[in-house]
Amino acid sequence: RERDSAIRVVTTPAGPLRDVTVNTINGTAEVWRDGEQVGKTPYHVRMAIGDEVHVTLRRAGFQDEDVRFTVTEGRSEYSFVLQTAPAGRSRSDRDPVTALLLGMAWFGLPWRRKPSHHTNRAETVDRPAFQGDGLSVESRVVVGTASDPGCQRTNNEDTVRVIRPPDEQGALLALVCDGMGGHAAGEQASRLAADVITHRYQESGDPGAVLARAVRRANRDVHAAATADAALQGMGTTCTALVLRGGLAWCAHVGDSRCYLVRAHEIFVMTEDHSAVMELVREGSISRDEARAHPDKNVISRALGSHAEVEVATWPRPFVIRPGDRFLLSSDGLHDVLPEDEILQVVDTLPPHLACHELVLRTRAAGAPDNVSVAILAVPVPDTGTITTTQTSRVPA
Repeated sequence: RERDSAIRVVTTPAGPLRDVTVNTINGTAEVWRDGEQVGKTPYHVRMAIGDEVHVTLRRAGFQDEDVRFTVTEGRSEYSFVLQTAPAGRSRSDRDPVTALLLGMAWFGLPWRRKPSHHTNRAETVDRPAFQGDGLSVESRVVVGTASDPGCQRTNNEDTVRVIRPPDEQGALLALVCDGMGGHAAGEQASRLAADVITHRYQESGDPGAVLARAVRRANRDVHAAATADAALQGMGTTCTALVLRGGLAWCAHVGDSRCYLVRAHEIFVMTEDHSAVMELVREGSISRDEARAHPDKNVISRALGSHAEVEVATWPRPFVIRPGDRFLLSSDGLHDVLPEDEILQVVDTLPPHLACHELVLRTRAAGAPDNVSVAILAVPVPDTGTITTTQTSRVPA
């Protein structure tokens, strides 16, 4: 039968009703059914348990995602990561089944673009990893960081920071800030933002809300400093901050630094650049590869300190961490130079501190016109005996 929800529904005898949300983690997508747009994400509908949902998610510059799932008692939100459309390839080049397997990622466990040996359906359990273990996830995450001025600059305006939780109930914070506004101003902006966020991220409350509030406070402080000192006028900084606690992750993001997730030998961009060039990518006017060489690639549309208030991009819900996950935070000095398949190969095969060192070396070998900073957080697989260490490296000029 058809419901007023505009979602095609195939039913067995109807079960209890449940509120269901179809969402996308990396920006708003159009929701289509039978060739007609019926809404945008987050898309809310009231369904019966046992009903089958079939819609298509569309967004300019990204691959169409053919979404199918059955409404269950234990899950109310189904979230996906849209994959960037390959250069020169249209959306119609793939059949619906291939599109589903190539492009979709669940919050709990993403579909892999490579076939799985075990199952071809998504796990729908929302329970975080490592529940019941003696040590928290945050205590065992292996961290690496590196920051370098690059080949063409004498100063480094980036700030990289990783803060361990003070106790088993705390959260792990990692952030990358890329300052702008000249030698002293850029360095001060990124360092001030990092200091404010570091000071405030452990406040009580929902970790995602606390992190977003800390980033907004950092924006106000950077703006106030730039307003009070003529030598600092015009300074600002990007910021990508990640918090891990209790097997979950939250992200707050402003500018064109990035957060990547490496899972099951695949790489996912978990943030959207606030830049003029990325807007062209989203419109489908240019590819991500073309964006890397675009003359306006350094023009950003949002930064901390530019205005008294800033819109902070956050994930719509906490991200469930899985054993073996690796998060990469980077300034644009990395991803403007190295392609994602090369970044994936390094992050996926080397320990975090060596991977950070290698990424900087490769960026310098490619010319490194800008500062380059990276932080990698690797979630260990249980029962491996992994000892958590923090490695910080700086590649000599």
